[in-house]
Amino acid sequence: MLSGYNRRASVSKCSFSSLGQSAIAAWGRTDYNDGTSGDQPRETIIADNICHDIGLIQKQSSFYFQAVTAQTTLARNIVYNIPRASINFNDGFGGANQLLNNLLFNTCRESSDHGAFNSWDRLPYLTAVGDGKTVSSVPAYNEVHHNFIVANYAADGGCLDNDDGSSYYDIHHNFCVFGGHKSDFDGNNKISRDNLHIYPQVVTYPHKCRLSLSNANNFEEKIHLSLKSFTRPSCVFAYCFRCMARLACLLARKICLQKDTQRF
Repeated sequence: MLSGYNRRASVSKCSFSSLGQSAIAAWGRTDYNDGTSGDQPRETIIADNICHDIGLIQKQSSFYFQAVTAQTTLARNIVYNIPRASINFNDGFGGANQLLNNLLFNTCRESSDHGAFNSWDRLPYLTAVGDGKTVSSVPAYNEVHHNFIVANYAADGGCLDNDDGSSYYDIHHNFCVFGGHKSDFDGNNKISRDNLHIYPQVVTYPHKCRLSLSNANNFEEKIHLSLKSFTRPSCVFAYCFRCMARLACLLARKICLQKDTQRF
């Protein structure tokens, strides 16, 4: 648990299993919605971990959960066999979070109202994270890219769930199976581009290659997709082989690192 002021903490090369609740959590403090004190975890790195079979007691748990936390990087983690979302963002505080090169599957096995990745955002916070100097309620964009996600338990949120006012997301170059991207629960400034969705169960936008929408406040919602969904496996064999090759390399690396891994 990272609580309050933390800078550049790192959790890497760990294995988490058979836990009653979440594996890693970060939680900051604010003065109401004023986060300019800096009393929050920032620039945390969560990388090269394996997590499975957690949430044995508390079902609304995740491999990683954060609240009032910004500028986190989650990279090259493998997460499976958990009751709810593998990664869960409680709010949009500050932004500038990155999720990349993670493998997420067998999630939401005991709770359908979530996605493999889930986010909420119900309150604007004042920080200077947006441009690094100006105090504003506008956060920096969160970037979710080059992840391999399988939503094989038919969760309502699919692979990527931008729920309850989630805003300022750039989601691109992800390989998603049996899921899709839920992005229609309010919020603004969400960009989805160049993602590959195989047999999506959640489809926020119509089946078009390019679509831009504006809400009442003229905030743009964009989807720029070269490929949205497929009904014949032959359409995606080449891409699947490439993804599986990358996955095999990642798993091999994980196995080699197991000897140096600390177990929890």
